[in-house]
Amino acid sequence: MKLRGSIQKTLTLAIASSLLLTACSKKDDLANMPDPVPTTTTPLNVITQPVTLNLLMVNDGGYVKRLLMPITQIGSKTVNLKTVFDTGSEGMVLNAGAVLPQEMITQNGIDLKGQTSLTIDGITITNARDSTSYGEPPYTRKYYGQIAYATMVLGDDAGNVTTREMSVFLVYNGIKTATGKHAPLDPDPMVDGICGVNNQVISNADRVASRSQMKGPFSYLDYGAGVNAGMSLSALNAIQNADVINQSGSRIIYSAPLLQVGIDPGSETDYIMQQQGSAANGAAFSPQVHGTIYADGDQFAGAILFDTGTATGGSISDPDTPSPDPYVLDSNMPVYFSTNEGFSYQFNTDKNEYRMRIVPNQSGKLGRSILGLEFFTNHYFLLDYTSNQIGIGDL
Repeated sequence: MKLRGSIQKTLTLAIASSLLLTACSKKDDLANMPDPVPTTTTPLNVITQPVTLNLLMVNDGGYVKRLLMPITQIGSKTVNLKTVFDTGSEGMVLNAGAVLPQEMITQNGIDLKGQTSLTIDGITITNARDSTSYGEPPYTRKYYGQIAYATMVLGDDAGNVTTREMSVFLVYNGIKTATGKHAPLDPDPMVDGICGVNNQVISNADRVASRSQMKGPFSYLDYGAGVNAGMSLSALNAIQNADVINQSGSRIIYSAPLLQVGIDPGSETDYIMQQQGSAANGAAFSPQVHGTIYADGDQFAGAILFDTGTATGGSISDPDTPSPDPYVLDSNMPVYFSTNEGFSYQFNTDKNEYRMRIVPNQSGKLGRSILGLEFFTNHYFLLDYTSNQIGIGDL
């Protein structure tokens, strides 16, 4: 028994000594360790470098007629939406019927069952009603809708970005202002809405009180250090790896990696950057580029909107034309535009892809001229919301 007691005592002393030595060793090790290096974590969905997204090119009869942004999720609802990729407007505008049950939609509004707001599939529809217009007289279309909020996944499985909860304008009715007749949001039945990527509103608020306060969807993303908010669009003819996803006769739909979201220092190489001014009224980013326009034998100062939402041709707002009414230029007429920063562009009109209308503007308040989708065939285009710049580059 004494032997066992001696062994137990010896073991106890050994363990105590071992613990003391271990404690001293750890204390010494801790004393000699360098200070811990602070770690940083990147929150989910923060864009730390430009992200490439596919856009859909609708080629009809040998020409690209539409450029579409795919959307695969809104709120918690999986969708397969196709929206016009529109550099000429801002804010997400969708057919209400593309995301909501049809029984909720009437010509007079979206039925919220007597509530001020209603959430379905993660989409919160409010009772805030407004209108929005597209096109130029006499082809203006006016749409009535309600403001909703939801997160969105823009892009497809090959590349996508997820927004914060963003404002969406859900259209329940539309009319042609000249006739009062019904106007679909787009004449192509496969199109579900308009993805306006311009961003004139400088407010940091994600909630809005009206359609005019809505921002482009890329403003509802979070960008990391060294990455500016914005996007760059490749020249359509520069893409070599487009995939055919649908074909019917002469109409072919391609999916191609045309778009990068996020602007880093290398993104603006080879662009001629157009500095856009800031305004005190809250509109900080003008989508129009200023310079000199030559058309139909007349030269004048003006502004041009480079607009992917205009399928073909465009329009010239002319303050000096003697005609009281708009008219289409004959084929093979030269049109020239030079920006104040040195970018120049010249083409000859035709009655198809380069169909140009002269719009009289004798009021003295010069309106904007528009160059449509054909311009983007051989030109790169960049919108930098952070630095208020538009970039244009030749293929």
